[in-house]
Amino acid sequence: MKPILRPSRLLAVSCLLVVSSPLRAEVLFSDDLDDPNGTELPGKLPDVGLAWSQNDGSVLTVQDGAIDTRGAARLIFADFADTFDGAERVLKLTVDFTFLSDNDGYAGVSLYDGDQELIFLGELAGQHDSIGMEGAPVLERAVASMPLTPGIVTLTYDYDTGRTRLYAGDDLTEPPVAAAQYTAGLEFDRIRIANGNNGDVAVGSLVVETLPKGPPSVELFTADRIISRQGEEPVIDWETSFADEITITPGVETGNASFGSTPVALAVGDTELTITAGDSESGVTATSTLVLRSVVGGEMNFRYVRFTPVTTRDAAADFVQLSEFEFYDELGFLVVPVAVTNPGGVNPVPEEGPESLLDGDPTTKWVDDAKAPVVFDFGSVAPGVTEYAMGTAGNLPGWDPVRYYMEGSADGESWTLIENMTAFDLPVPTNRQSYTDFIPFPGESVIPLPVAFELVDWSVDRLLEEVTLSWQGGVGQSYRITASEDLLDWSEVLESGIPGEVGLTTKTVPFEGSEQRFFRVEEE
Repeated sequence: MKPILRPSRLLAVSCLLVVSSPLRAEVLFSDDLDDPNGTELPGKLPDVGLAWSQNDGSVLTVQDGAIDTRGAARLIFADFADTFDGAERVLKLTVDFTFLSDNDGYAGVSLYDGDQELIFLGELAGQHDSIGMEGAPVLERAVASMPLTPGIVTLTYDYDTGRTRLYAGDDLTEPPVAAAQYTAGLEFDRIRIANGNNGDVAVGSLVVETLPKGPPSVELFTADRIISRQGEEPVIDWETSFADEITITPGVETGNASFGSTPVALAVGDTELTITAGDSESGVTATSTLVLRSVVGGEMNFRYVRFTPVTTRDAAADFVQLSEFEFYDELGFLVVPVAVTNPGGVNPVPEEGPESLLDGDPTTKWVDDAKAPVVFDFGSVAPGVTEYAMGTAGNLPGWDPVRYYMEGSADGESWTLIENMTAFDLPVPTNRQSYTDFIPFPGESVIPLPVAFELVDWSVDRLLEEVTLSWQGGVGQSYRITASEDLLDWSEVLESGIPGEVGLTTKTVPFEGSEQRFFRVEEE
């Protein structure tokens, strides 16, 4: 069979965290709806802006400080006191939703330019369990990472870039719950409340205002490779907004540039990079982190490789799935195992067994309800594998494995750790039927798995009044030995600051005589 050379792939990871401070605002529209019960909305003047008008449905009235569309489909408009045209860069819409229906209809608030709807905020049609937004140019949706519950939500739109964010509450110091890239340069002069297809909404207040600038934010912080071999220098890219002080630590020069790209030299192991974007005028900063790993690398020549998933993207998911699992040699040629099994696995559909991982077809997949290991058998010939890649299935990104470890074995009985991806989430693509970057096996630089803290042996010498305890712990961890006469009071510390050792840690400590004595080891 002709060897297959690995294709070229690129993986990028981005993180976003926004922090803000109070900024001078100009109010374009505001209505707190504190009018007397029964006040008709058509013709009513808001606190700021022009009178409301209603185009459809029975006349809405104010009830208990809110307007409620339940009972019929409604279309209600009001014009701003002034047009948002980018003279002030950021538009901010704050809405107090006192009710949002939980069905497949739509209900919410829209920003208009004349007769053209540009951005909608609320319950999206067909998206009945979460609040979201959609906007120009093609009604792109962004669904919030929060349940559909009543309360205040805030939307911000950046005129210069089109970046649009949705916040839970009115505090922009918290990260957004959704973000989207809409058309830059949109202008707005009207607001609309609408519902349809059995969707309903109740609104307690609305405020539209402009800000001269948004809070400092990190728009992009990525690397072309998350895991690289020693001597290689992954390239990081960054982009910030509303910041004039930009630093990346440790040791990356930015020149205070709002965007840039640079290679970084890494020591063997994991390196956490932190970008800080600050506004010197307000003193407010935003940060984002990125973990990169550098490995020594080397050939993996075990006959058997066991892949054990630890965590899926959705940690609460009951299933794990992948479409493909590929291995490559040092020349970049595909090395295909001769067999694959899923011992202990539960494959709900017979066609979704482990064989799908090796069929070269990204439209098929392996699904396991037990999240059990997968064992690859390379046959009798040493495979000489140096790297691997995983393919995502066609749906349900929450089932993607993002933390795992791998072991190698010559006989299928005795196993040696060859990969440990449990310290941080691998940025598996959210795109479906896509591949991870090519990941080099770490070789001698493989990071040991965390060892469970367990007391394994003990002995007491009553003549010498000494107790000897042996436990399995972790290097770098500190321990103390305490004593008690009643299993309630453990305040007697026999020794503290005991450093953990490789394998077993054993310590002998003296104690004062007693008819009944209990001992325990604690992590400090």
